[in-house]
Parts: sequence; C-alpha cells; structure tokens
Amino acid sequence: MFCIDVPLARKQILVVTDQSDPHLLDQLCQFLLKSNAKITINDSNPIQNPSILQLIRNGHIGFLRGEISIACDYHITIIQVRNCHPKKAQFIQECHNSRSWLSIIGDSQNSDIVFDLVSDTDSVHSQSTLTEPDSDPIISQEITKHELDGINERTSTLYLVGVGPGSVDLMTIRARKLLQSDCVVITDCLVSEDIFKLIPKTTQILLARKTKGRANQAQKEINEWIIEHLQNGRNVVRIKGGDPFVFGRGGEEWNLAVSQGFNVEYVPGISSCISALGAFGIPVTHRGVATSFVVCTGQVQQGNWHGVPEYSSSRTLILLMAITKLESIQKDLIDKFGYPTNEPVAIVYRATYPDQQIFYTVLKNMWTTVSESLIKNHATIVIG
Repeated sequence: MFCIDVPLARKQILVVTDQSDPHLLDQLCQFLLKSNAKITINDSNPIQNPSILQLIRNGHIGFLRGEISIACDYHITIIQVRNCHPKKAQFIQECHNSRSWLSIIGDSQNSDIVFDLVSDTDSVHSQSTLTEPDSDPIISQEITKHELDGINERTSTLYLVGVGPGSVDLMTIRARKLLQSDCVVITDCLVSEDIFKLIPKTTQILLARKTKGRANQAQKEINEWIIEHLQNGRNVVRIKGGDPFVFGRGGEEWNLAVSQGFNVEYVPGISSCISALGAFGIPVTHRGVATSFVVCTGQVQQGNWHGVPEYSSSRTLILLMAITKLESIQKDLIDKFGYPTNEPVAIVYRATYPDQQIFYTVLKNMWTTVSESLIKNHATIVIG
C-alpha cells in the first residue's frame, strides 16, 4: 500500500463527533491545531469538554451545532462517532459524494486519511482506497500522488453568495450551508436581520458601511478584507442581496480573487428585478403585452444612461437602486427617451419582507409618489 505525508497547514477540516470519547476528541483537536489546520467541530449537542469549549470561545476552533451535514467546502472530514451511531453510514456516504477526504477514527480500512495521534509530526498518512489488491503498484502510486496533489494545490475560496430579495425562505440550500461553514462573512447593511441569525455566533462578520456617498470607499475596504482573509487561509463568504452578478459588483470581486490566485465559487440568488414584482403578481413579460424587459441601475456614473433604450410599448423597464435619483430619472425618461407621461408605474418597497408594500402611479407622478411616502432604498420600480 502506497503512503505519503499530507501537510495539514491551512487545510479546512470538519470533525463530525458525538463526543462519545472526549479525551480522544481533545487529543485530535490539539494535534490539528499544532498542525495549523483550520478546524470546525460539528455536533447536534453542546460541547461538554471544557478545554475544547474554551478553544471555541477564543475563536481557535469553529463549532456548528445542529444537524450534521458533510459539505464539500472541507478538504478533510474526520468522523469520530460510536460504531452504533444511527447515522454513521449516512455520514460516510455523504463524504464519499463530496470532494472531502475521509478519515474514520478507528476504521483505517475505509479511510482516505489515517491519523497517527501518537506522532510528533505535523502531517498524517494517506492511503489510496482506489486500487485493487492485484493492481500494478506503479499505477497505484501515480494515482495516489495525483490525488494528493489535488489537496496540496487547494487554496482558500471566495464564495460570492446571493441571498435573494429579502425573505430568508428564498435563500438557496447552498447559501445556507455556506453561512454555517467555517468562514469569514463579509456583507453590508442591505442584508436582512433574519439572514444574520443563520450565521453561527462564533463566525467573524465584517460589515461594510455602504451608505450614500461612500460606496467606492466601502468597496475598497471590502476588497482589502477579501484578500487579507484569503491570504490567511480562510474561506470568505461574501453575501449580497439579490444576485451577486446583478449590480452587486460581483464581477469585480471575482476578478480580484482570481488575479491573486484564489478559487472563486458563484452561488446564485433570486434577483429582486423579477421577484419583487412577482410578489405582487406583476410578470416582467406577458404574451401579447410585453415581449422583453430591460433592467437598469439608478446609480449611473456622471448621469450617463447608456443602457436605457428608447421607449417601446412592448418592453418593460425595471429600475434598481434608483430612489435617490428618481426625480432626474423621471425627467430623462420623458424628455430624452420618449416615455409617455401616463405610462403605468409600480414601486415595490421591501419586497418579500412581512411589511412589503406596493404603490401604483404613472410616470409623471412617480417622483411625487415616492417623496410623499416612506420609501427608501429597498425599492424596485417597474415602468410599462
């Protein structure tokens, strides 16, 4: 059997445990910490071991309490549960289905990684489980080296995660899992409070101050946070309202991380440009009425509306982030782009939240309707 040392420094490691052997769990965590690994413990029960509890409180170890789930975000998954645990077979199967390497404490035969806890080295022994007994040993060695190179080349990952229009129920399962993983979360105040409640209390959250007049400053700060934590070996979950690639500057952050040699994963979210209107039964296209739609941002640079087409009665125009410039937008649509003054308008405020509202008006009264209401930035506007 071919064996090779695998460095653990900065590897993301998930320890699935039922705390049936507290001493072994403590020994395992101390070994991993000495190896400079990034550890997250997953158990459905509170941690009982005082020394591990202190490590969690000090931020040295992450803790996920609740239903155990094997995610592909971890380089190595260690299963330390009783043989009679009702879900042990499920954990093993989930790990085999993910990209995570598997180590089952007390079961080296079915493990990809075998931990020698009495060793003073900062590495573990890996054995190939992909070869048959009569396999050519040279081929077996090449396969194992190739697979282990896959682990050694992995770097921290930036996850660009869309969390939808507001309601926590409209997030994807993938987004929820990432928020509960061992990571640094970067976001802004546009994300709902209910979504923050999904994030473990031990997770570091960096909140950007994206307020009026300082968006570029805030973005610079976000970019610095992203690179800093990726370089420190942490996974970064950058959550954005709606979808990261719809006026969310997700493309800029993608390019930034890739240019520094880091992995990036895109997790789509439901965009408010469609869902906010759909919440009130307004389709963006309708057979025989609207055959196309255009989505524009109100935050245009130097007042240039390059993306707005001339008026068409069969086209729906949707505006995002437009409230602060709505008065000038209304004037431009009528004077420059030929929109009728009586063109129907709907303004959706805080879509999918419990207090969502909609205001109906016409284009010539659009700004007046907004200025007389309590509408702020959480608004989607549809014209046509």
